[in-house]
Amino acid sequence: MPFADQTFLDVRVPFGLAMDERTDAVLGNVMLGAHHVARAGRKLWITVGGAVGLATLSAQTHDHRSYEPVGASRAYWDLHEYFPSILPIHARLGAEAHLGPVIARLQIEPLLYIPLGRNEEYEVAIQHAAEVQIGHGIAGGLRVQGVALPTFDNVGIRHAVARNLYVLALEPFLAIERKAAFLRAGLLLPFDEELGPPLDHTWGFHLTAGVRTD
Repeated sequence: MPFADQTFLDVRVPFGLAMDERTDAVLGNVMLGAHHVARAGRKLWITVGGAVGLATLSAQTHDHRSYEPVGASRAYWDLHEYFPSILPIHARLGAEAHLGPVIARLQIEPLLYIPLGRNEEYEVAIQHAAEVQIGHGIAGGLRVQGVALPTFDNVGIRHAVARNLYVLALEPFLAIERKAAFLRAGLLLPFDEELGPPLDHTWGFHLTAGVRTD
């Protein structure tokens, strides 16, 4: 939502659906924030932003099988949205460069998990990604993402991510961009001992769509 010149308000309402031997729907931690886009040259843009979460997901009222698969399917990117009994604080820094038909993007996003309720452990996560896209109207590309979890050797609640200190994933994607709308679809493939080799145990289909109002 535009707030000022190149400054936008962000509201994320994560909703996940896990299907295995049982089907579970879960509302994750709602995130409220803002970001600003600054032009750093003719072909370079910098994004700075942040968000604070509402603790809508609780380990006392939600079964771990309802939120664990959703985080795993995204190779634990934005894990804070589906991690219970925390107040997450999320900082964002990104860059995008246009070089003819090639678009390069970088992201680094540190996060602090403030414990709530019976959870007594503060956690830190640093998610980062780089991607290259070729084309504009109809495009394809590859994204490489990593999630560093340096404090997760001892988490305060039951969660499958415990003792998994780094998760790497690749995402080949296709994108369609028009003046008023965009669509992007990708296949998220984790390279991780716990999540398994790509397409063998855990993978995710990533679909993003939106409209532009500016």
